Amino acid sequence: LDKRNLTQDNEARLQQRLAHTIEELWYSDEVRAVGLTVLDEVRTSLVYLLSTFVEVMPQIYRDLEAALAEFYPDLHIDLPPLLMPGTWIGGDRDGNPFVTPEVTLQALDIMRSGALGLLESKLVELSGRISVAESLAGPAPLLDPLISELGERFPETAATVARLNAGEPYRQVLTLMRERVRAALEDLPGGYPASADLIDDLWLIDRSLRQQGADRIADGDLRDLIRIAQVFGFHLAVMDIRDHARRNAGAVAELLGATGVTADFLALTEPERIDLLVREIENPRPLAPRSLGSFSPETREVVTTFRMIEGAISRRHRDAIETYVISGAETVSDV
Repeated sequence: LDKRNLTQDNEARLQQRLAHTIEELWYSDEVRAVGLTVLDEVRTSLVYLLSTFVEVMPQIYRDLEAALAEFYPDLHIDLPPLLMPGTWIGGDRDGNPFVTPEVTLQALDIMRSGALGLLESKLVELSGRISVAESLAGPAPLLDPLISELGERFPETAATVARLNAGEPYRQVLTLMRERVRAALEDLPGGYPASADLIDDLWLIDRSLRQQGADRIADGDLRDLIRIAQVFGFHLAVMDIRDHARRNAGAVAELLGATGVTADFLALTEPERIDLLVREIENPRPLAPRSLGSFSPETREVVTTFRMIEGAISRRHRDAIETYVISGAETVSDV
């Protein structure tokens, strides 16, 4: 309603829409009949990440680049990715019994699907925009090896784009890259193993465009997509894993007792705890047995959480977890 030049009909429709919305709220319960699950919260966070954050983040970086160019015109500064989204939803198990290792892994999978779906859609958009033709710009030899490599991975798509986009190497390569992102999304062979590999291919397109004199095209939507891939990766937001120092210490005490290292870790003084923990860290043999059936539920969950983290960051979610937050940490031995 604050926009200028509204017609009377438009203003009346907007007033009516407001009235509809107010009545919908008036007849709605103030409290949900069923509480949100952790995964419901994760899906809700996707709405903000995939709308507001995706739109605003590239613009923030563009503003920073413009400011650097204004105040340091003689320097070429390649602004690295320095502002990244983070989340605790699905990883904060301190006081939340519903955040289990299985739930955290499911949350990571949801975030990964959102990130790859975003990148797939952006590649589709970009392939529709960068329609640089060889007949006008000349060949793009830098792209030939990548088109050939991706064509071997996805021969059916390669045959299709060679026919539909003959003489349009950028559309061909972007469509094939989209196919590789889609394969990663569906866990099919040939998918990108990590966002860094996709970013390398996008930078190759950037270099090729600049080699052909198309700097403005390179500085347009392609630049924003590179920034989105750098900032959001294949994980959308970096997840903090959080647990309480008391739970960690209890689990360590039970492990040390079961393996005969010390009968009562919690009764040791702080210097004694530190000396013992340093020796155990330097000891190459594993402390926790493969089977955790004989341990308490709390210890099983703590150990399983760390095993989940190791499996996640060594395979599908390698950049998704960077921080383990220890609530209530007071001493060196808590760390």
